[in-house]
Amino acid sequence: MDLSAPQEIGADERRDMLVSYRTGDMVAPAIGEKEALRSMVEEFAASIRTGRAPLTDGRAGLKVLDILEAASRSLEFRGAVVGLRTGR
Repeated sequence: MDLSAPQEIGADERRDMLVSYRTGDMVAPAIGEKEALRSMVEEFAASIRTGRAPLTDGRAGLKVLDILEAASRSLEFRGAVVGLRTGR
């Protein structure tokens, strides 16, 4: 991030920065497409085959559901901050 004093920036550049969401370069790495649910099922199956604990468990699933429900409640209240039910 570069910080500049207002007097160092010309009027046109200042206007462009107000209108633009970003200035500078952007890098978008290529990410292969893969179904999220399929990835989770494959990981869970691998944990069963190898006898190790899965990367995520029921507690993690409940946390995700809590976050998604809080996001839905927040949308219902026009973006208001809402707490998580688990308190975490």
